[in-house]
Amino acid sequence: MANDYRGLTEKIVDPAFDGRQAVKADQRLEELASHIYNILECQEEQTKSIISTMLGDIQLFDKKQHDYGPGNIAKFGEFGVLVRTNDKLERLINLNKRGDTPANESVMDTWQDLSVYGAIARVVKQGQWKP
Repeated sequence: MANDYRGLTEKIVDPAFDGRQAVKADQRLEELASHIYNILECQEEQTKSIISTMLGDIQLFDKKQHDYGPGNIAKFGEFGVLVRTNDKLERLINLNKRGDTPANESVMDTWQDLSVYGAIARVVKQGQWKP
């Protein structure tokens, strides 16, 4: 299928920035999610929310990867990803048992990190992680 995504993925620059920029970016992500939904010929309505969520995960990965670089994963491979994943799971389990509100990163941030670690693990396992 020949689809043109350029208009959907370009960054929006609004010289009169007043918070509208974030709203426009969110609208673009929703448009992109709808296009992906259609291209993949998805059937379940909930899949649109999953696609939107995953697009946010991709953005987070890209920002964090820029700071970390590939070495933090390449150095320890799949085992390193397992350790990081376990840290996040233990955090969620501990917070849940205690019924606490986290002092630092939110529970949603932790779930997002776990989602990204799952994708990283698959890329590592497929031998596609480039140091």
